[in-house]
Amino acid sequence: MHKLQDYVLQNLPSFETIAVALSGGVDSIVLLHILKIISTHKNFKLTAIHINHGISPNANDWELFCQEQCSLMNIKLDIYQSNVTKNGGESLENNARIARYEHFLNNEADVISIAHHKKDQVETVLSQIVRGSDLHNIASMKTISKKQGKIFLRPLLDISRNEIENYAKEFNLQYINDESNLDTNYLRNFIRHRVLPLLLEFDKDVEAKVLKLPYQLQGILAYLDEISTNNLLTIQGSNFIDINKFKELLPIAQIQLINKYLNINNLPFPTTKQLNEFIRQALDSKWDSTPSLKLNQKYKIIKTKNHIKIEAITL
Repeated sequence: MHKLQDYVLQNLPSFETIAVALSGGVDSIVLLHILKIISTHKNFKLTAIHINHGISPNANDWELFCQEQCSLMNIKLDIYQSNVTKNGGESLENNARIARYEHFLNNEADVISIAHHKKDQVETVLSQIVRGSDLHNIASMKTISKKQGKIFLRPLLDISRNEIENYAKEFNLQYINDESNLDTNYLRNFIRHRVLPLLLEFDKDVEAKVLKLPYQLQGILAYLDEISTNNLLTIQGSNFIDINKFKELLPIAQIQLINKYLNINNLPFPTTKQLNEFIRQALDSKWDSTPSLKLNQKYKIIKTKNHIKIEAITL
């Protein structure tokens, strides 16, 4: 067995169904090939997901390519159409990411496997810092994580891009090249093609040093999560948060507490800016005021009288 196959096999937990997020690029093609080989050793059902964003003029060709590859490997492919648009002040790449995860969350597979690798992690950390993101986003990706009840698996997260490309050559795997990856109008590409080369010129070990940050932050956030769990047990009633006890917490603990509250209810996190504004309104509002924050199409978090709670959105 190839060393990459063996590495993934040895570190792969037991799941019933795994769906690979398949773009057609070298990373996802290699991941699909590895998991196909491993599926003969481990008892799980392997499928794939391709999302056609319709952004590139080559998008339909990429969809056809993914269909052909899955047919060759005898793997079921779920295809989603997602017409991503950009409104004022929005990021096209972020809107595309949001659309992808909506489809991932709706897929029937227990686990969504994504081909993020070591360099992706470096680029993500730097991108989130530049965007002024909160610590959760800077802490970045984990090998295994959970989002709204769905498990996300990144078995190549500690693998270099060179190892992935060498694997593709060794097994003569075909893949596509997305021309948008060269467009430095996108922040990630700007960091990849402009910023990182300069940093590596200054310090050849800069990527390894950047990678220390998410792991350190993940430890700190795990500790804060434990504290917020204890806080939630202390001040949560029957599915609500007592506003008077909430006021006694430090601001960072208030944010962690609400994030924990949303997490256990399998609801998405708002941005830090949105959450800070909701907390401000909840704490400053009059007793009979009802400030709220929409979480998705179905639910909102709202302050009513002495409580903060989740409510269904009524049409």
